[in-house]
Amino acid sequence: MSDPGELRIGIAEREAAIVAIGEHLATGRLEPDEYERRVGAASLARTYADLRPLFADLPPPHPPGPLANSGPGYLPGDLREQLTAEGLLVLAEDLAGSMTYRRYRAPGQRIRHREIGVRGAVAVSRVRLLIWASGAKRVDLPFDHHLWHAVEVAVDGGDWLRVTTDVGAFHHDRSGRIVLRLHTFEATTVARMLATTL
Repeated sequence: MSDPGELRIGIAEREAAIVAIGEHLATGRLEPDEYERRVGAASLARTYADLRPLFADLPPPHPPGPLANSGPGYLPGDLREQLTAEGLLVLAEDLAGSMTYRRYRAPGQRIRHREIGVRGAVAVSRVRLLIWASGAKRVDLPFDHHLWHAVEVAVDGGDWLRVTTDVGAFHHDRSGRIVLRLHTFEATTVARMLATTL
């Protein structure tokens, strides 16, 4: 079986998911109606992939399983530990999205416009913003960094976080813009946090 998400789950895995959803209700991340909807979906889940969307917009705790810490849209464990040590405020993983190159130039490359689909994550700690996409850091910027003028964070359509970077500000041999868009219910929360922090 090539996709571990298609592995079947049992009572123990469903109960672990329901417990984790309850913890998010207790911390105020979920409203009672969201909690009920997610618990209902968890109780009907048949595979790990069925559980994944229930936690896509939530930081840990997540239920254990093959999807918890792997794949291109998930942060590696050591990076997650660093962010936790810094005071993790928001973590949303395995998000659908896109990365768009606009008038991008690098040694040996010229891209007028290209958009590719990605899976990614967004994390905000007390120290930095981190955007992860397709298995790599795309933005990793401490709040006291002098290059925030080269990054624009906005919300599109309510649930899309858009992060635009001026590539030339970060790399002397490159130019253009890269636009990352990730679908997350935390988009507005992240944008507000950055607006008050920067």
